[in-house]
Amino acid sequence: MHARSSLSEFQRDAAVSWFEKGIADSAAATLLGVSRPPVRVLYRRWKIHGRGALVAKPTKQVYSFEFKLALVERFIAGETAPDLAAEVGLSSPTLLKTWVRAYRREGPDALRSKPKGRPKAPRCRAAGRGIGTGAVAAGERTVAGGSGLPGKITGLEGAGTTVKVQALIALKADFPLPVLLQAAAQVHVFLSSGAHPGR
Repeated sequence: MHARSSLSEFQRDAAVSWFEKGIADSAAATLLGVSRPPVRVLYRRWKIHGRGALVAKPTKQVYSFEFKLALVERFIAGETAPDLAAEVGLSSPTLLKTWVRAYRREGPDALRSKPKGRPKAPRCRAAGRGIGTGAVAAGERTVAGGSGLPGKITGLEGAGTTVKVQALIALKADFPLPVLLQAAAQVHVFLSSGAHPGR
């Protein structure tokens, strides 16, 4: 059984013993003096796995797109979720129902495996543009005496926060953080000197 279950090991074992004697989840919950929902979940697992419902699976199972699609189509054709789950050894009929909801909401592609983790950041284009060597793409003005950054950030000293954030987002896509921090320090010194045309 799952480690987060609110039932103790003793309660789960006793509940399965009651199930084996023909007592359903509601009555077993009353006999054990616990709430019904966790006993109902255990009862549904017991109907599929028997005493195996007490054993936790060591790892998360991964199912192929074709496997999920075939089960969803059989469910939509009229077979019941508990019967299908028992036949193929799913941990719970709820898993199949989750796939069916996703299929109905987004179509077959919703059953495809999604990449895990955070999406990879796009590769930095600054290296190909010669940043750090002083080269700047044609038409871009440099800030604070040739730092290599485009003139996107000049003139922002009086602008609102929204404009500054938008400029930062635009620059972040093109330049690595160390280059942006160096340019920010140079701009700060430039603006603090009072020599810029905005004052």
